[in-house]
Amino acid sequence: ENLEDMDKQNRRVALKGKNAPTAKLTEEQVIQIREMYSNGEHTQRSLGKLFGVSGPTIWRIVIRNGWVDA
Repeated sequence: ENLEDMDKQNRRVALKGKNAPTAKLTEEQVIQIREMYSNGEHTQRSLGKLFGVSGPTIWRIVIRNGWVDA
């Protein structure tokens, strides 16, 4: 019932990026990841290892699916 009420009142918001309580990266790191990837310096896998996150996480950062605000 509570979730239904939250949806009706538009009060349930998925936290992404720096607002997510489980965020492992800073906004500065996300910007750095995008620059390093766009320059062709690294693959998604190598960036994931470098920053301690998975390749799919790097991909979501690159396509601005998770960190849209950075």
